[in-house]
Amino acid sequence: EEVKVTGEGVVMPVLCGDRVWLRCPDASGRDDASLLAILLDKESLEHVPHLHYPPQQQQQQPRTPWSLQTVRERRESQRATQDKGQALLLHFFLTSPPTPTPTTTPTPTPTHESEREEVEEKMIGFGGYRLIERTASSGSGEQLVGDLGIVLSKPHWRGALGTEILLLTIRYGFDKLHLTKQTAGTQPGNVAMNRFFQTYGFVKDGEPVQDTNGTWQHYYITRETWPAVEAAMLAKLAHTTPTTTHHQQQHHKHTPLSS
Repeated sequence: EEVKVTGEGVVMPVLCGDRVWLRCPDASGRDDASLLAILLDKESLEHVPHLHYPPQQQQQQPRTPWSLQTVRERRESQRATQDKGQALLLHFFLTSPPTPTPTTTPTPTPTHESEREEVEEKMIGFGGYRLIERTASSGSGEQLVGDLGIVLSKPHWRGALGTEILLLTIRYGFDKLHLTKQTAGTQPGNVAMNRFFQTYGFVKDGEPVQDTNGTWQHYYITRETWPAVEAAMLAKLAHTTPTTTHHQQQHHKHTPLSS
């Protein structure tokens, strides 16, 4: 399946893992209330303070908190950017896996949204590629770069769910979006996320820089370094399933991420 990154838009993928699945924001707005709950939870947004208020409220005093109206405006704006092939926004869900069969496809498989069976949804975060752009790089020519981000509700910070989400997203970025480089940033004080990037082999991109959204330490990986990063993530997931139920453990035997 090919995915356009310029021109008339992108195919809307569904990425299926062992304990999570990812899809683009629903155009109908059925995710809006769940997204609002996350955006109003200051603890979940501890390391992304620029999301505490809607963008149009950042420089205003007093600032007005997120509402269903501003969430809808955010969704429509992001969808317009995505339709131009300049972003890929994803919502993250926990799901009870279906009963496995011998024909179950063992790899996380992108499908069209309409092709996925209805399952119970529990939204736990959002992220994806806020920007996809072509850039010129000295010595390596033109590159297709995706800027990666992830926000999880705080009850799901542990248990390696973030690792699984990033694995699915990054893999899709390289395999289907044909990115040559992926970047990500986190605040210097976010010890856990900085440790994550360094542990899995992301390259530290200079010293922290400040912009209108705060101070950020940037990292990157390339298509060439991705296999080693992917192997490290898979090794972690193979030994870390603290939130997995017995039923899901049985499911894992049929749908390992590494197959």
